[in-house]
Amino acid sequence: MTIRWQTMLVAFLLAVSTWYLVTGREKVETWIPLPVEMTNTPAGLVIQKGLVKHIEVRVRGPKGMIGTLDFKKLAYPLDVSSLKVGENLIDLDADKVPLSRAYEIVELKPDRLILTVDREAVKTVPVVVDWTGADNLHHDLQLVELRATPAFVELHGPASELKKLDEARVRMDTQFEEDSPRSWSEDLPVLLPESVKAQPGLVRVDLEIGPKTQRITVKIRSIEAEPPTGRKVEIADNTVTLEIEGPVALFRNDKFRSEIAAYPKIDPDIKPGKHELDYWVSLPQGCRLVSKTPEKLSAVVREVK
Repeated sequence: MTIRWQTMLVAFLLAVSTWYLVTGREKVETWIPLPVEMTNTPAGLVIQKGLVKHIEVRVRGPKGMIGTLDFKKLAYPLDVSSLKVGENLIDLDADKVPLSRAYEIVELKPDRLILTVDREAVKTVPVVVDWTGADNLHHDLQLVELRATPAFVELHGPASELKKLDEARVRMDTQFEEDSPRSWSEDLPVLLPESVKAQPGLVRVDLEIGPKTQRITVKIRSIEAEPPTGRKVEIADNTVTLEIEGPVALFRNDKFRSEIAAYPKIDPDIKPGKHELDYWVSLPQGCRLVSKTPEKLSAVVREVK
């Protein structure tokens, strides 16, 4: 009985060994992806197009070894030391695939690259901000200021691409409606072609929102002077025409007119006689004076006893 079990065990081991030898020598093929790593990059040149991140390698080898092949740490070394400005044809060499001779490299896909190369250039351009939310503001509000910091960025990339660029654009999609803030800041990326990089790549966008304004003409009549003691001042032209700018919402109601007034500037030591007096204007909050007619008021000063 003991001899029978020993015989069966030896037979089993022989069968396993035979199976391993047969299957281990069986040739199989598989495709593996390899990242491309550039070496010896020429200074001052940039690859504009044609470069791939990975290539596909068709490998043949023993079935047992193929199954245990660890290719994740492998890469295809692409020597670009001979690149020149323009189109460059580079054949991919199977001998450069970093695998042992136990494997046969059957095919590379692609087997060649056509690289378009340009000179690397630098250019400084202004930053232009596009804000998509300006048209959605409340009807009584408007964009007062929109600025980027820095106002200029330095572009790096192919000379042929930089030649087409006179500005760097930034897009702001923030929307405001009823509850619009008076100011807003946001860091945004510069939008450029993939081959062009900006320094810095992020800019600060600041915007200010204020009331929508308009200009109107207002007339002030019955200007009253406050003369110093012992003097009487008579204003010859008792009408002043003002051009003012203020919020549209304020001008919808005529109540604002009651807050507008003109006051002559009278020196406490003014002498009797004819004078041309300066005057100042009082306006509602949020309004500014654009112009006034006349510039001075004609007045007669008399002594009062």
